Amino acid sequence: MEVWEEEHLPQEWYRSYIVKLYKKGNLRDCKNHQGMSLMLVTRKIFNRIILLRLQEAGDAKLRDKQA
Repeated sequence: MEVWEEEHLPQEWYRSYIVKLYKKGNLRDCKNHQGMSLMLVTRKIFNRIILLRLQEAGDAKLRDKQA
């Protein structure tokens, strides 16, 4: 509730953990790895809520102007 009431994001939400994932090929070659950022679940939910609200607002304005 702190986020909604005080409009303040907790410091933990600004942190992400980057892990490297193996894609294919030689394990020793850095080109065969891909970085992935892991976030807290609460931050993911909050980001999703914001995204959905922005999409709704954008869709409402763009629908009338599209052919």
